[in-house]
Amino acid sequence: SFDVTSNIYACGIDVEGTANGNITGNTIFAGSSTSDGSASAYPIYSGMNYMPVTVDIKDNTIKGESYYVVGVEVGGDKALIENNKIEINGNHTVGVGSSVSTLTVNKNDIVASASNEGNAKIIDYIGGDNVGIKVNSGDAVITNNNISSNQMGINVDSACNIVDIENNSITVNANSGKVNNYDD
Repeated sequence: SFDVTSNIYACGIDVEGTANGNITGNTIFAGSSTSDGSASAYPIYSGMNYMPVTVDIKDNTIKGESYYVVGVEVGGDKALIENNKIEINGNHTVGVGSSVSTLTVNKNDIVASASNEGNAKIIDYIGGDNVGIKVNSGDAVITNNNISSNQMGINVDSACNIVDIENNSITVNANSGKVNNYDD
């Protein structure tokens, strides 16, 4: 079990390198408490140093709370995110954020609750939208997930190559901003 708290920045597990990571069967919480818009939390963070990283993230309970929270943020070569319970709360929240070359997100329960007040002050390539799953680049297969958020279920950037979105259950309770709800 990992419980990481800080005033400004909290990260539960970070896989960088050239590395192959396997994060399985953990309970992870990352939270930062500063309410002035400078706080961020990343329960799982991987592959943001532009080096080859492959990571499997399976069967975890992942929680985060902060002004800006990304439950699982991945980059690098390949990521499998499967059978996790991801619950995040904050002002701006992203359940799963990716710029990985090949992404598979399957059989996860994702709750991204956000107040959506103002613009995100944190500089993060994923952005400040409240969204269950956000894919900025690469190939993505997104299947069999239960997603709940206040703004968007799944947001896929036009820079993505091959995207397959199937059999997801998405609930969007929009309290502000735009709503994109992909439910195949």
